[in-house]
Amino acid sequence: MTCRRISGISVCAILGIAFLSLLGGQTCAAREASVVPDSLWCSDAPPHDAVDLDIDFDDQGETPALRGYHVEILYPASYIAVDAVTEGGFLAASGDPVAFFWEDDEAGRLEINAAILGTSAGAVGSGTLFTITFTGGSAEGCGSVAFDAGASLFRDVNNVGVSVTYGDGWIACDRSGPVQPFLSSPTHPEGSSTSASSVTVAWSDVADLPAGCGVGVAGYYLTADQSASSEPGPGNYDVYVAAGESTEAQFTLADGIDYYVHVRPYDAVGNAGGVDHYGPFSIDTQPPGDVSEVLAAGGHNEIVLSWTPPADAETVAIYRKAWSYPEFDDAMAMPAAPTSIGDGVLVGEFPVAITQTTETLLETERNYYVYTAFAIDPAGNISSQPAPAGARDWALSYWLGDLDDDFSYDCILGGYDGYIDGADLNAFSAVFGTAAGEGGYCAEMDIGPTSDGLETGYPLTDDEVGFEDLMVFSLAYGNAAPAPRRLMLDEASSRQLVFRLRYEDAAWETAEVVRCVLSVAGNADGFKGVHARVDFDPRAFTLIRATVAHGLSGGSDLFFAGLERDAGDLELNLAALGRDAAIQGDGELIVLLLRPEGASAGTIALRALDVRDVRNQPLLADVTTPHEGVGESLPATVSLQRLDPNPARGATTISFALPEALPVEIELLDISGRCLGRILTEEALPGQHSIDWDGRDAAGRRVPAGLYWVRLRAGRVSTSRSLLIVR
Repeated sequence: MTCRRISGISVCAILGIAFLSLLGGQTCAAREASVVPDSLWCSDAPPHDAVDLDIDFDDQGETPALRGYHVEILYPASYIAVDAVTEGGFLAASGDPVAFFWEDDEAGRLEINAAILGTSAGAVGSGTLFTITFTGGSAEGCGSVAFDAGASLFRDVNNVGVSVTYGDGWIACDRSGPVQPFLSSPTHPEGSSTSASSVTVAWSDVADLPAGCGVGVAGYYLTADQSASSEPGPGNYDVYVAAGESTEAQFTLADGIDYYVHVRPYDAVGNAGGVDHYGPFSIDTQPPGDVSEVLAAGGHNEIVLSWTPPADAETVAIYRKAWSYPEFDDAMAMPAAPTSIGDGVLVGEFPVAITQTTETLLETERNYYVYTAFAIDPAGNISSQPAPAGARDWALSYWLGDLDDDFSYDCILGGYDGYIDGADLNAFSAVFGTAAGEGGYCAEMDIGPTSDGLETGYPLTDDEVGFEDLMVFSLAYGNAAPAPRRLMLDEASSRQLVFRLRYEDAAWETAEVVRCVLSVAGNADGFKGVHARVDFDPRAFTLIRATVAHGLSGGSDLFFAGLERDAGDLELNLAALGRDAAIQGDGELIVLLLRPEGASAGTIALRALDVRDVRNQPLLADVTTPHEGVGESLPATVSLQRLDPNPARGATTISFALPEALPVEIELLDISGRCLGRILTEEALPGQHSIDWDGRDAAGRRVPAGLYWVRLRAGRVSTSRSLLIVR
């Protein structure tokens, strides 16, 4: 046995005297001896290359006091080595000399002996018996630092054995850093751009020591920058997360490219682990530019969309909404264009590869569709919501006028072929003149008026198939597709035609047939269509037939329909069929053949006239009509006779005639039919009348230059004339 010497006195000799009576003593009350701290790490590098472990004692207030002990400590010699053992001062606190020595077999057992010499009151309370200094061993690992309870002895001042409970400890030798964690991000994929400035990263929790040795990792250092190889650690980090607290961290970064996040674990003794680098990724919180030049071109069962994407877009998302074919505005309000992502039906997301993109969409269900295009950049940012006008457009997925080649007069339609030809004309003619609620009416034939007055607009249905529908049909007739969308003229044409309704035989008492002719003059440039209302006294005449005048065509196919709405109320509709077709030249247009009835006499009058040019814009028309009938001194019908002057620079005189006393209302309308003001409201006597209008609307403002309608309502009769205001 190797003995250490204290103050020149042989510890072996002292212990031989002090422990002479240690054998066979009686056990008293329990005290505690424990390893402090109960867990400890050491390594090869300062400050953990030599670590201290205290063996503490607490008498728990029991008496008598402690005189000495023999303690044997077991430790993992493969991982740690005993460098020194020093007396802790608990026994020395008694004020008496203490004998202390230790022996290490270097195989995992350490023996420590200590005793108070001579007569003594002993040591009381709590304190450190001794301190063991360990250094790292030849291998890395861990194990317990424990009392050999069977071999350890404690004696009080009366040399009586003391009952002691033991608290063991744990120690590890950690000679290397933790393994490298694996870093990922649920919010920012590598190699991509993201619109979120808040970055979340997660990493795998790692161990440091071999299995069974505990975690050993103290915490994780993280930093975010635009370097691919940063190594975070103490003094160089943005975030520190202690082991066991979390495996996630957040960073708030500015817009930029090629960001990286780095993580590095450190163990309890300061060894650095492997670094994992996550990235690159980019942050872009700015929305891309707007899609522009969106154009929707209608087709037969398809719509062709084209657009120009912004330079910073990755994809273009297109959404659409549909209206309600065939009733449209009669069934529901017109749908607004999609205003945001998710508003409407997603047509598709189209990658941006070129500066101009064209896509043909199969839309087999007939309808009006409105589209909006949104740009999406690589970070997921979306362009303006709602989008500007240039990112929106509409189209029909069919041709107006392509009705039905298999029309069966029961409004069960089908057989659309993408052409507007004679088969469609037959179907249209079969329902012309009908209105909703009447037999034979078919809503799919109600194609006018349209938003632009042409075949390129969308229907603004009016629940009847009449002159407005005829004009749209005539523009589309003979075509496999409408013309490119055209703009309406700001003002109607200023040229003025003269229409005349005249009798060819006024001797009604003796004539078997009266021939009444509607003719036109001043028609060198031609017109597209005309709608006229003719009144006659059904007591004096019976309509035999109404026909197109012989030789009238102007080189075009014509559509004509003469409809007697009520007895003595005749509606005449005439149009040239074809996009640019027109009725040209002066002469007879329509011939009416009437049979006089007995000796009665009456007047035939042109009650209303609506003339359109080749772009379906109203034309100014003056009317001359017979004012006298045989045996009649009063006008036979209500008529709006003249607007003088017309065109007018402001004021004009309105002349009208009444066959009887009637309530009269005269209104000024804009070209769309919106009432701007009432010019006259009164009960008027029979005969000729005139009233001056000062050129102002209901609010007293001068109306701007443009085309207007003057409408006369007298009893159940309504008739209108166009008025051109020039400034």
